Amino acid sequence: MNRDTTPIDTILPPRRPSRSGSGRTLGLPTDLLQRARRRAEVLGILGLGGFLLGFVGGIVAGDPGLETERVKLAFNLSGAVCSSILWIAARWSRISVGMLIDIALAVEFVLALQISLYAAWYLYESSGGRVLPYITWVEVIVILFPLMLPMPPRRALLGAILAGSTRPGAVIALDAFGAIAVGSDQVVLSFVSPTIAVLISFVCARMVYGLGIEVERARRMGSYHLVARLGLGGMGEVWRARHRMLARPAAIKLIRNEAPDGTPMDRSGSVRARFEQEAQATASLRSPHTVELYDFGVTDDGTFYYVMELLDGYDLNRLVKEFGPVPPERAIHFLRQLTHSLGEAHDRGLVHRDIKPANLVTCRYGSDVDFLKVLDFGLVKAKNRIERGDPELTVGEIAGGTPGFMAPEQFLGNRPPDGRTDLYAAGCVGYWLLTGRMVFEGETPMDIMVQHAKTPPVPPSERTEQDVPPDLEAVLLSCLEKEPERRPADAAELRRRLEACAAAGAWTEERARRWWEAHAPAAVDG
Repeated sequence: MNRDTTPIDTILPPRRPSRSGSGRTLGLPTDLLQRARRRAEVLGILGLGGFLLGFVGGIVAGDPGLETERVKLAFNLSGAVCSSILWIAARWSRISVGMLIDIALAVEFVLALQISLYAAWYLYESSGGRVLPYITWVEVIVILFPLMLPMPPRRALLGAILAGSTRPGAVIALDAFGAIAVGSDQVVLSFVSPTIAVLISFVCARMVYGLGIEVERARRMGSYHLVARLGLGGMGEVWRARHRMLARPAAIKLIRNEAPDGTPMDRSGSVRARFEQEAQATASLRSPHTVELYDFGVTDDGTFYYVMELLDGYDLNRLVKEFGPVPPERAIHFLRQLTHSLGEAHDRGLVHRDIKPANLVTCRYGSDVDFLKVLDFGLVKAKNRIERGDPELTVGEIAGGTPGFMAPEQFLGNRPPDGRTDLYAAGCVGYWLLTGRMVFEGETPMDIMVQHAKTPPVPPSERTEQDVPPDLEAVLLSCLEKEPERRPADAAELRRRLEACAAAGAWTEERARRWWEAHAPAAVDG
């Protein structure tokens, strides 16, 4: 019944894409890059914790008179310093993810060098000059870093080679300075495990980076790139997006090519044809209170998508839930803007059929505030157009809508929906704005629909503590008439009735701006 419980509602401006320090992008989705930042932070914390634990343990249990213990303390302290550098860099937002990767590779090399020198010398001294390590934490670090931090395979390979070479390099250097004495066979053996680790590291880097590139390519919708998912609903998803060449941000709604139960929605191409027809009609709407449609299309896998303007504000569902019912004059302000959008659409033969608070966003629009935008115009009709005799339509498709805001004729099927169907929903929206409650409430959607069909609504003034002007209450109750003939004839008539209310015009621009300054300061900046 509910076509989508998460429309384009609380949409925020896009974040600045992550770049490398030199301005080179890593070619990965922004959310994966941000995840790499969090993983770098985890690596830094783990290293810092491990080395500090070793340092404290050395102080508590070690003998400071022994040279090996003093070296062990110095090793753990220097390792903690390197790990803290990585942690601080990951926490510092001014350092781009690309630069963070470079810092991580430098930390990887320094840690590997310290471990290689310490492990070779310490084990040699502890064993009386008989044993060198076959494997150390260097190999773990070489493999772990590209697994945790997605990066181009060549960069990962370079970092792995440099880090892995510290094992034989440390053995050769210590032998040259007389700290240890080893044969050529032990030098050769010191190459084995680092070489294996480097190969594994390169394979891991290619896999991790390749998966990221595949995600990046999959997220390209024509000229747009999906940045971050904003919501997930019954029939699709909403993503924050950006144009690959223009600076304009956007919101993209993806419409799945199958129903929620997994059955295909389009076997004959009729759904696609309706989608294209309705998208073209929606794009022709010019009311400033209708969300602007930039583009639409169908991906290779059959997913429909809309590209729309990105809004900064609150949907009316969230608005009332967070801040409580609005005063009558503000409710009139919202409903008048709604009728402006509906009036043009109805004149073009479009019926929204899913007007509800979650599909209405009050936002900052240029220099205006409390500017209402109507979302998802025509989507329901695009997929569920009622055409008598169409064998492809199911009962569920005919009854498209949201139970709490559906006119009786939508689910009774006794007459085709028209503009007055949307006006009934507008009355439900006004009721919600004034009371914070739906007109009818029930345990199941069927309970609610039965009440819409048979039960007279309780006047909103009896379900709220604030004063509801009688003239506004009369307008809303006229919209909630069971018979369409008894409702306002069209959106223009509803707008005239709202403008005739005594409270109309009392919600001034100054009051609206004060509200936004108090509850959304960033929204009125500039």
